[in-house]
Amino acid sequence: MVSQELLEKARNIYNAGNRQVYFILSDGIKIKKRLGMASGDRLMYMKDRSKHKGYFLRDYYDSDTPLIDIVPIVSKVTPEDTWRKSIDKAISILESSKLWPTVLTNLRLAREIGYEKLQAAYKASWGEYVEGYDANSIERVKHVKDIDTRLINTDETGREYYNTDILWYMENPLKIKKMNFGKYVTEHKLQEIRNALVKREKIHLDGDNGYDVSFEYDGTDKAWYSEEYRGCGNGHYYLALSDSHALFYEDD
Repeated sequence: MVSQELLEKARNIYNAGNRQVYFILSDGIKIKKRLGMASGDRLMYMKDRSKHKGYFLRDYYDSDTPLIDIVPIVSKVTPEDTWRKSIDKAISILESSKLWPTVLTNLRLAREIGYEKLQAAYKASWGEYVEGYDANSIERVKHVKDIDTRLINTDETGREYYNTDILWYMENPLKIKKMNFGKYVTEHKLQEIRNALVKREKIHLDGDNGYDVSFEYDGTDKAWYSEEYRGCGNGHYYLALSDSHALFYEDD
């Protein structure tokens, strides 16, 4: 049986967002394990190569080499590293596809501004500084502007506002995926998209990958991809970056 002290340590590790850990045995051996949580708030360690099956941590027992410690495996890859990699990937795809020139401009600007400033500006954009919606909105813009003026735009009346396309959609690592129209048909559909982009011809395609899939290209420089719950009209919505990949935009 695992001591209550060690169970509490494992729970703190799990609650901090760490899932990958080392079990330290009494003979000094380290075994890589993955923590999970079962119903009833019961800690588990998962079976190898299984996302859903495991064993209760409290029941771990080995009379020859008892478990004496659990330590988190800290990734050397930082959130900023992941963010920059995703930004660079999106930029590279759009530079090649020539789609979404405005998005490409914003991505380049986001990269120049940097991860830390975007995190601070995003937080500032939701701050509560003064009473009253309008007055507080003005204060939010001022706080974002203090962090980086490049995040501020001006409308035709001279009113300043922050660029939500950057601040709300590019402050965290981007989610980029390959479009999937369903088993056996995806590559054929992607080839149809490829041909339409080359010819700059409008196209609309549907598919089924467990979701109701839809793709649309306007014949110029904009394309969209969506995965909606079957028969529902709600789901996950993306900007198509190329003839194969899409950038997550929002859920509805």
